[in-house]
Amino acid sequence: LASPLGAGLYTRPKLGSRPGERRTIRHSRVRWKPQMATPRLLEVPAAALCDALPPWPTFDQLSNAGFVAEGESGGVVALGLFLAAASVLSLLPQLGKIVVRRSSEGVSALSLSCSAIADVLQLASVLASASPRFLACRSISPGLCFVGALPSVQGVAQAAGSLSVLAAFAYFWVRPGGQAACQAKTEALLEPLTATLLVSEAPVAAAPPRGQVLGLVAVLGLSMVALLASLLLPLVAGPCAAPVGYSAWLTALVSVQLSLVGGLPQIYLLARTCVVGSVSLSSTVLKLLGKVLLAAEFAAEKEPLSAYLPFLTTAITGLIQVVLIVVISCRDARREGRTVSLL
Repeated sequence: LASPLGAGLYTRPKLGSRPGERRTIRHSRVRWKPQMATPRLLEVPAAALCDALPPWPTFDQLSNAGFVAEGESGGVVALGLFLAAASVLSLLPQLGKIVVRRSSEGVSALSLSCSAIADVLQLASVLASASPRFLACRSISPGLCFVGALPSVQGVAQAAGSLSVLAAFAYFWVRPGGQAACQAKTEALLEPLTATLLVSEAPVAAAPPRGQVLGLVAVLGLSMVALLASLLLPLVAGPCAAPVGYSAWLTALVSVQLSLVGGLPQIYLLARTCVVGSVSLSSTVLKLLGKVLLAAEFAAEKEPLSAYLPFLTTAITGLIQVVLIVVISCRDARREGRTVSLL
């Protein structure tokens, strides 16, 4: 829920309004039952993802519970793949700007870390929630299995993109004075672009405190442990065991909380320093658009406010970031007699 287009961006089933009611995904032939709804914010899950099913249900039990797609739809698959690709593409401007400038200046370590960790935890939640669908894949065609695995594909793409940006940031954050080799290799290829981006801006001069680096590594390591647990727990206890359902709900809840507060440090840093540095305007705008579209879609479907409150909150913080970036960039461009970079 914290991502460029929102972590956990995936094709959601149009659920029935009453227990057991079935509705068809709009513009598709794939039908689902309501048991696989994403855990709602502030809503405790049932004893297990599969309600009353045993930890290791049969294929017929999974099918009756709605964990098996009843048809394939090219539109659903195309939409899922597009969302997965968009999650990565929206991060490329931010990754490119950090690498091109060879600097982490202006980027909040706390905000970037919250975003990456939230995406990893959201992936852990999606994998745990999808474990019954993976179990059903043993008895269905690869096409139907892929339709059921689309949320996981999108979660992997989302987490991989966020971790890539965090890795590039961490390199220049921890080694602010050690980019000479990188500069020599990339300067010839990127000279036209760097001439625009590096106007009177230099890498950060001092390395971060050791405690901050160790804290970031420790928290990121814990999120990786949660991801590993979400993979192993269904294999040990069973996809429909109660601990699997609770782990999916808990990791999703922590991911939401990180999403809610993740944008605040970046806002504070921009307002305090008035330096855009390596913060990408285009990536920030794409994130904002993703949050707004998700909130509008949830509201149009009359979902409870708790279901899309994280999107509304992160959209507000994203809008504030965009305004600050534009104001600071226009001020610097006017002062230095250059055009504003949209990257």
